Amino acid sequence: MLCLIAVVLICVVAGAALGYRPLVIKSGSMAPTIGVGSVVLSVSVHPLQVRPGTIVTFRDPAIGQQLVTHRVVRVQRAGQTVDFVTKGDANHTTEHWNVPVSGTIGREVLVVPAVGRWLTTLNLPLARIIEILGTLVLLAFLLLHWIWFTPEPARARGRLPDVDRRPEFPAAV
Repeated sequence: MLCLIAVVLICVVAGAALGYRPLVIKSGSMAPTIGVGSVVLSVSVHPLQVRPGTIVTFRDPAIGQQLVTHRVVRVQRAGQTVDFVTKGDANHTTEHWNVPVSGTIGREVLVVPAVGRWLTTLNLPLARIIEILGTLVLLAFLLLHWIWFTPEPARARGRLPDVDRRPEFPAAV
Protein backbone atom coordinates (compact mmCIF):
# COMPACT_ATOMS: atom_id res chain seq x y z
CA MET A 1 0.00 0.00 0.00
CA LEU A 2 2.80 2.39 0.88
CA CYS A 3 4.56 1.56 -2.39
CA LEU A 4 1.38 2.33 -4.35
CA ILE A 5 1.02 5.68 -2.59
CA ALA A 6 4.69 6.48 -3.26
CA VAL A 7 4.34 5.63 -6.97
CA VAL A 8 1.21 7.80 -7.29
CA LEU A 9 2.95 10.73 -5.57
CA ILE A 10 6.01 10.39 -7.80
CA CYS A 11 3.79 10.32 -10.91
CA VAL A 12 1.88 13.42 -9.78
CA VAL A 13 5.05 15.38 -9.01
CA ALA A 14 6.79 14.28 -12.24
CA GLY A 15 3.66 15.01 -14.27
CA ALA A 16 3.36 18.50 -12.80
CA ALA A 17 7.02 19.17 -13.59
CA LEU A 18 6.40 18.12 -17.21
CA GLY A 19 3.32 20.36 -17.55
CA TYR A 20 0.58 17.78 -16.99
CA ARG A 21 -2.40 18.72 -14.83
CA PRO A 22 -5.33 16.61 -13.61
CA LEU A 23 -8.71 18.36 -13.48
CA VAL A 24 -12.04 17.13 -12.11
CA ILE A 25 -15.03 17.86 -14.36
CA LYS A 26 -17.79 19.48 -12.28
CA SER A 27 -20.47 20.19 -14.89
CA GLY A 28 -22.19 18.31 -17.69
CA SER A 29 -21.22 20.77 -20.43
CA MET A 30 -19.05 18.17 -22.20
CA ALA A 31 -21.49 15.25 -21.88
CA PRO A 32 -21.58 12.61 -23.24
CA THR A 33 -17.90 12.89 -24.25
CA ILE A 34 -16.72 13.72 -20.73
CA GLY A 35 -19.10 13.07 -17.84
CA VAL A 36 -19.43 14.82 -14.51
CA GLY A 37 -16.90 13.43 -12.04
CA SER A 38 -14.38 12.42 -14.70
CA VAL A 39 -10.73 13.40 -14.40
CA VAL A 40 -9.17 15.06 -17.44
CA LEU A 41 -5.39 14.98 -17.71
CA SER A 42 -4.23 17.98 -19.72
CA VAL A 43 -0.81 19.10 -20.87
CA SER A 44 0.32 22.67 -21.43
CA VAL A 45 0.73 23.48 -25.13
CA HIS A 46 1.41 26.52 -27.27
CA PRO A 47 -1.92 28.02 -28.45
CA LEU A 48 -0.99 27.73 -32.14
CA GLN A 49 -0.65 23.93 -31.77
CA VAL A 50 -4.39 23.60 -31.15
CA ARG A 51 -6.81 22.84 -33.99
CA PRO A 52 -10.62 22.88 -34.17
CA GLY A 53 -12.08 19.76 -32.58
CA THR A 54 -9.42 19.61 -29.85
CA ILE A 55 -10.61 19.62 -26.24
CA VAL A 56 -8.81 22.32 -24.26
CA THR A 57 -8.77 23.71 -20.73
CA PHE A 58 -8.60 27.48 -20.37
CA ARG A 59 -9.39 30.30 -17.96
CA ASP A 60 -12.71 31.78 -19.03
CA PRO A 61 -12.73 35.58 -18.54
CA ALA A 62 -16.56 35.63 -18.64
CA ILE A 63 -16.81 33.64 -15.38
CA GLY A 64 -14.00 35.12 -13.32
CA GLN A 65 -11.05 33.21 -14.81
CA GLN A 66 -12.40 29.82 -13.73
CA LEU A 67 -10.97 26.79 -15.51
CA VAL A 68 -13.24 25.44 -18.24
CA THR A 69 -12.77 22.36 -20.44
CA HIS A 70 -14.50 22.67 -23.82
CA ARG A 71 -14.01 21.78 -27.49
CA VAL A 72 -12.36 24.28 -29.87
CA VAL A 73 -14.66 25.46 -32.66
CA ARG A 74 -12.37 28.08 -34.23
CA VAL A 75 -8.78 29.32 -33.80
CA GLN A 76 -7.41 32.50 -35.36
CA ARG A 77 -4.22 34.45 -34.78
CA ALA A 78 -4.75 38.19 -34.41
CA GLY A 79 -1.38 39.95 -33.99
CA GLN A 80 0.11 39.00 -30.63
CA THR A 81 -2.95 37.04 -29.49
CA VAL A 82 -4.68 33.85 -30.53
CA ASP A 83 -8.48 34.15 -30.57
CA PHE A 84 -10.52 31.06 -29.69
CA VAL A 85 -14.15 30.11 -30.02
CA THR A 86 -15.03 27.09 -27.86
CA LYS A 87 -18.19 25.24 -26.98
CA GLY A 88 -19.16 22.48 -24.60
CA ASP A 89 -20.56 19.44 -26.44
CA ALA A 90 -23.82 19.71 -24.49
CA ASN A 91 -24.03 23.54 -24.68
CA HIS A 92 -25.91 25.68 -27.19
CA THR A 93 -23.70 28.76 -26.84
CA THR A 94 -20.03 29.41 -27.53
CA GLU A 95 -17.31 31.23 -25.60
CA HIS A 96 -14.97 33.79 -27.16
CA TRP A 97 -11.61 34.28 -25.49
CA ASN A 98 -7.97 34.83 -26.36
CA VAL A 99 -4.52 34.06 -25.09
CA PRO A 100 -1.17 35.72 -25.91
CA VAL A 101 0.85 34.01 -28.64
CA SER A 102 3.57 33.39 -26.03
CA GLY A 103 1.05 31.83 -23.58
CA THR A 104 -0.09 28.27 -23.02
CA ILE A 105 -3.37 26.41 -22.70
CA GLY A 106 -4.21 22.88 -21.59
CA ARG A 107 -4.89 20.20 -24.21
CA GLU A 108 -6.72 17.02 -23.19
CA VAL A 109 -4.49 13.95 -23.12
CA LEU A 110 -6.53 11.42 -21.15
CA VAL A 111 -10.00 11.12 -19.60
CA VAL A 112 -10.60 8.81 -16.64
CA PRO A 113 -14.36 8.46 -16.00
CA ALA A 114 -15.83 8.76 -12.47
CA VAL A 115 -12.50 8.97 -10.59
CA GLY A 116 -13.08 12.64 -9.87
CA ARG A 117 -16.07 11.86 -7.64
CA TRP A 118 -13.83 9.70 -5.46
CA LEU A 119 -11.09 12.38 -5.40
CA THR A 120 -13.62 15.06 -4.50
CA THR A 121 -14.88 12.90 -1.62
CA LEU A 122 -11.31 12.47 -0.37
CA ASN A 123 -10.98 16.24 -0.27
CA LEU A 124 -13.83 16.74 2.23
CA PRO A 125 -12.83 17.75 5.81
CA LEU A 126 -14.20 14.56 7.40
CA ALA A 127 -12.33 12.44 4.85
CA ARG A 128 -9.10 14.31 5.62
CA ILE A 129 -9.49 13.55 9.34
CA ILE A 130 -10.10 9.87 8.57
CA GLU A 131 -7.06 9.81 6.26
CA ILE A 132 -4.82 11.32 8.94
CA LEU A 133 -6.10 8.97 11.65
CA GLY A 134 -5.76 5.98 9.33
CA THR A 135 -2.17 6.94 8.54
CA LEU A 136 -1.35 7.30 12.24
CA VAL A 137 -2.90 3.90 13.05
CA LEU A 138 -0.95 2.27 10.20
CA LEU A 139 2.33 3.84 11.37
CA ALA A 140 1.65 2.75 14.97
CA PHE A 141 0.91 -0.80 13.80
CA LEU A 142 4.13 -0.92 11.76
CA LEU A 143 6.16 0.43 14.68
CA LEU A 144 4.70 -2.06 17.15
CA HIS A 145 5.20 -4.91 14.69
CA TRP A 146 8.83 -3.89 14.30
CA ILE A 147 9.29 -3.73 18.09
CA TRP A 148 7.50 -6.97 19.02
CA PHE A 149 8.56 -9.29 16.24
CA THR A 150 12.26 -9.86 15.74
CA PRO A 151 13.22 -10.94 12.23
CA GLU A 152 14.32 -14.59 11.95
CA PRO A 153 17.67 -13.84 10.21
CA ALA A 154 18.83 -11.82 13.24
CA ARG A 155 18.31 -14.89 15.48
CA ALA A 156 20.10 -17.19 13.07
CA ARG A 157 23.20 -14.98 13.06
CA GLY A 158 23.36 -15.20 16.84
CA ARG A 159 22.94 -11.49 17.45
CA LEU A 160 19.89 -12.00 19.60
CA PRO A 161 19.18 -14.69 22.17
CA ASP A 162 16.87 -17.46 21.05
CA VAL A 163 13.82 -16.82 23.20
CA ASP A 164 11.99 -19.89 21.95
CA ARG A 165 14.53 -22.40 23.31
CA ARG A 166 13.99 -23.68 26.82
CA PRO A 167 17.03 -24.18 29.07
CA GLU A 168 18.25 -27.75 29.27
CA PHE A 169 18.60 -29.35 32.67
CA PRO A 170 20.63 -32.49 33.37
CA ALA A 171 18.51 -35.63 33.56
CA ALA A 172 17.85 -37.03 37.05
CA VAL A 173 19.69 -40.25 37.83
